[in-house]
Amino acid sequence: MRARTCDAVVVGAGFAGLVAARELAARGREVIVLEARDRVGGRAWTAPGRLAGADLEMGAQFFSWSHRYTSAEVRRHGVDTEDFDAAELLPTRWVTDAGFRSSNGPDIGPTDAAAIEDLIVVVREAAAKVEPGRPWLEGLTPEEASSLDASIRTHLTEAGIAPNVVETLGLLLGAHLVTDSLAERSMLHLAALAAVNGGLTGYLGGEDYLLADGTSDLANRIASELGDDRIHLGSPVRRIRAGPNGVTVTVDGGDVGASVAVCAVPLAVTPDIEWEPALDPRRVELARSRIGGEGAKLWALAEGLPDDFLAVGAGTDLLFLAALGPAPEGGTLVVGFDPGNPDFDLGDTDAMEAAIGQLAPEATVLAVAGHDWARDPWTRGSGPFYRPGEVTSFQELLTSPHARTVFAGSETSLLRPGYVDGAIETGFRAALEADELLANTRVA
Repeated sequence: MRARTCDAVVVGAGFAGLVAARELAARGREVIVLEARDRVGGRAWTAPGRLAGADLEMGAQFFSWSHRYTSAEVRRHGVDTEDFDAAELLPTRWVTDAGFRSSNGPDIGPTDAAAIEDLIVVVREAAAKVEPGRPWLEGLTPEEASSLDASIRTHLTEAGIAPNVVETLGLLLGAHLVTDSLAERSMLHLAALAAVNGGLTGYLGGEDYLLADGTSDLANRIASELGDDRIHLGSPVRRIRAGPNGVTVTVDGGDVGASVAVCAVPLAVTPDIEWEPALDPRRVELARSRIGGEGAKLWALAEGLPDDFLAVGAGTDLLFLAALGPAPEGGTLVVGFDPGNPDFDLGDTDAMEAAIGQLAPEATVLAVAGHDWARDPWTRGSGPFYRPGEVTSFQELLTSPHARTVFAGSETSLLRPGYVDGAIETGFRAALEADELLANTRVA
C-alpha cells in the first residue's frame, strides 16, 4: 500500500470497525479501513456450502429483535430473517460424571421447583444492581462489587442455592460461558447479561432469529455503504505510532497517516501490534488472558439423531451438541463448542467423532467442519466472558482511549459483550469519540 493520509484510520473490519467507519464517513470524515483477513465480518463468518451443500456459521449465528443495534442494521438493509425458537431447544440429554440422564437434568425433579425459583430470584436481584450500557461497577458499594465480581459458583453457593441446581445451571450455561466450570466466570458478567435480556431465562433462550443469508451477508451490506476504495483487505497492521496531533499506522508495504485511529480488532490481538507509546500493561495482561473465550466451533453432518436432539455435558470434550435440521444434500447438521481444550483439533476427524460420541454415541458422523477461533491469528479467542475479579480490575480500562486511538469491539461493550449487537454498539461509540478528537485536531 502506498502512503496515504486521512482523518481516521480504522483497524479491523468486523461489525465494530465497519460501523465506526460508516458513521465517521457520514460525518464527512475521510476514512480508511485496514483489515488483515480477505473478508469483512470478523468473528461473524458464513462459510458457503461447507457441509453437504449447507452454509455454516463459523462464529456468530443467532440474534433477537431485542438486540436493538443489530435489529436496526437488519431493518436498514432489508435483510430477511428466519425464525428459530430457542425456547423450544431444551436439553434432551445431560451428561455428567453420573452418566447419561434425560429430560430433566441431573437430580432435578418436581420437588426442586422451589430451588430453581430461588436461583432465578438471586440472578434477578444481582441483575437489578446493573444498568445495561453503563459501567457495571457504577453504583455498587465495595461490598456489592466484591460479592458480584466473585465466581458464579461462589455467589450462588453463598446465596444458599442447592448444589444440584448450581450444577444444572452450569450445564445450561456452558455454551454461553465457553467453559463447564462456574468457578471460572464472574457473577457480575452474568448479572449484566441477565439485566439487558430481562432475566436469566431471557438470557438463556432469547436469541430466536437467524439472518436468512447469513451473518456475512449483513457485514457485506454494511461494507458496501463504505465502498471498496475505503476498505483494504489483506492489510494486517504491524504498528500504531501516535504523535501530538496524529497517528501513523504501518502495514506491509506502507503507512497510513491520520488524525485518529479506531482499533476494532479483538482484544487478544492488540498486543501483536507494536504500539508507540506502549499499551498500558494491564490492557496487555487482560488481552493475553483472552477474557476466558478460547473455544472452537464444531459442525458435523450426522445420521441417527432426532431433530430435537440437544445434549449438554460437563467433563466432556464438547460443552453441548445440538441438531439444527437437515442438510440440503441429506443428513442432519449438528453444532457444538469445546471449552477451550488446547488439544482439541478440528482437523483430527477421529478425535471429533469421539468427542461427538461422548454426547451422542448413537450418531453416525459423516463429515466434520468448524473453526478454532483461539488459534486464528486475527482473533486469538472466541466470545469474551470475564473471570472473577476481572471486571473490577480491567473493565474501565477497556473503554479508555490510548494516546490518539479509541477502541471498539465486542470485548469493550458494556451492553452485550460477546455479541454482534455489542460490537455494533461499540462502533457507534467509537465513532463519536473519534469525531470529538477530530473536532480539535488536524492530520499531522
